[in-house]
Amino acid sequence: IPSDLGSTTNNWIGRAQWGAQAYLDALLDDLRIYNYALTAGEIATVMQIDPLRARKPNPENGSTPDIINATPLSWTPGVEAVHNDVYFGTDAKAVADADTTTADIYRGRQDTNSYTPPDDIEYNQTYYWRIDGIGADVTVGVGYVWAFTVADYLLVEDFESYNDINPDQPGSKRIFLTWMDGFDNPSVNGSTIGYPDPIFAEGEHFVETNIVHGGDQSAPLLFDNSTASYSEVSVSASDLSIGSNWTVGEPNTLSLWVYGNPSNPAAEQMYVKINGAKVVISDVDLTLAAWQEVTIDLADFNTNLSNVTTFAIGIERTGATGGSGVVFIDDIRLYW
Repeated sequence: IPSDLGSTTNNWIGRAQWGAQAYLDALLDDLRIYNYALTAGEIATVMQIDPLRARKPNPENGSTPDIINATPLSWTPGVEAVHNDVYFGTDAKAVADADTTTADIYRGRQDTNSYTPPDDIEYNQTYYWRIDGIGADVTVGVGYVWAFTVADYLLVEDFESYNDINPDQPGSKRIFLTWMDGFDNPSVNGSTIGYPDPIFAEGEHFVETNIVHGGDQSAPLLFDNSTASYSEVSVSASDLSIGSNWTVGEPNTLSLWVYGNPSNPAAEQMYVKINGAKVVISDVDLTLAAWQEVTIDLADFNTNLSNVTTFAIGIERTGATGGSGVVFIDDIRLYW
């Protein structure tokens, strides 16, 4: 209890001890003081309120996953839940009002924390789901209704997962450790993926956070064809959320967004490769400081799209001499 702290001089809830700081405009409840530092897991349990209620839905509530990543549904069960009742459908109210007698919405009692609907998941459809935690005494902790909408594309890369964390620290995912470039051999491959020397103290990052097409990040592709004849970055399909099979749902178009720079040399030529099969992009202006969508017929690659191993983007020299510059890449997707 607070008196256990003894005599204190600064006691504030919802503001700092300095008078110049603003007050918190919010509601507060359930103030607790612990005599030890709580772990992240303990904090999550404390904040759960109902120990039977599930949390951390995947797909995230309000998200737009593609059809590959929309299922299976998964969640973190309540700490006191021994079973989970699953409700799933396309009507929010029906899912909210359903009970174990509701046909087609109630999907059974699960002992695990994942569920794959047997129904065919449809593009552009919004789905609603609820997980009720069941206690050992059969008490029911009614869950929240979560929602996700299946995207009308397959995601190849959106560059949102990369960060600045040191490689020896948990959760590190620097872009140049997934996408390979020519940083160590610039005379052969003049590319660099990501900014090479960001000043983190000034808010700079390896990825671009201001010039973005969608989400919060895009990929800077720095190229220098003055010595090398090309600048190419590549990634293994196993490191992409889409994986190696690019034929799910039979997409026919590759789309990516490109942002140029007025100082870029106009003569350089951009291209894309799948499994080493190259398609030249003729309709993109590398000097235009605006987002341009590049679309390519997947059939033009003439490769086995059910077994993709590598994907690459490059800029090559077209004349006797080449130049240098930077372009930004974002939202690489497959469409129908």
